[in-house]
Amino acid sequence: MMLMQQQELTARIQPNLFIGGVASVITNKTQLAAKLSCTASDIETFTVIGSDIEAHISVPYSINPSAFKNDSNITYFKDVENCTYIKNSTFFNDNNKYNLKGVSARNVNRLDFYTFVRNLNLEDVHFPNLLNVTSYVNFRNINNASIYMPKITQLGATNGEDNNQFFGTKNSKAYVNPIMETINGGNVEGDLAEFSSRDNNTITYVTSSVDPSNITDLSSVSETGASVELSFTPPSSTNALDYYEVWLVGVEGYYKHFPFKRIPAGTTVISGLEPNTAYK
Repeated sequence: MMLMQQQELTARIQPNLFIGGVASVITNKTQLAAKLSCTASDIETFTVIGSDIEAHISVPYSINPSAFKNDSNITYFKDVENCTYIKNSTFFNDNNKYNLKGVSARNVNRLDFYTFVRNLNLEDVHFPNLLNVTSYVNFRNINNASIYMPKITQLGATNGEDNNQFFGTKNSKAYVNPIMETINGGNVEGDLAEFSSRDNNTITYVTSSVDPSNITDLSSVSETGASVELSFTPPSSTNALDYYEVWLVGVEGYYKHFPFKRIPAGTTVISGLEPNTAYK
């Protein structure tokens, strides 16, 4: 295996949507479009990489109601540009067979009720731009989630405890706007107060939207045929850094993607690579 430093990619259209584990059921543009509010012609590229898919969608879109409900195949959903609306019951599970670990969509501004419900062991739910959501942000019976929503200023229909926003959620972290600490008549927003009062949940108030500094000294310490040990110095940041995420770009497609793989500062070993393959 050979590892190359990050560099500019080729001029071809780069994917902006990554969905893990669904290649056996979403095999082409038409099947992907059926899950979303776009047409097959809006999907400029579509690539299958192992059990995962990557695509470039050229227009803003929503995820249709129940699009991935009870889908035991999906392992992650990551949009970096055009997903703006996640509709009702998109990631609802009532069969205890979900393998979904992470959902990220940086430009989502609306979530419907029951978007994330029941027995989901999420490692990450990442929505930094929930500017227009006024109610129905709903995370019921999920575990081990990092819920990142630092711009939202209302979680339920009121600033009190609406008994529906985080019901049954355990071992999770919520990253929220500092205004939420006093928005409820000088007290913590009611749903957050209920959330943090039980089941090992915690709140972090995000005081700055300034990005961390770039990592400048990423290097490979050692390599084998199928793994690489990475080393780097943690960058400076106004906010505490919780974890880092690794993306590798391989020759098969845009990436050999390790979505939501949390790594600590210092060194980490990335395994599952292909021998005799160059990665960026």
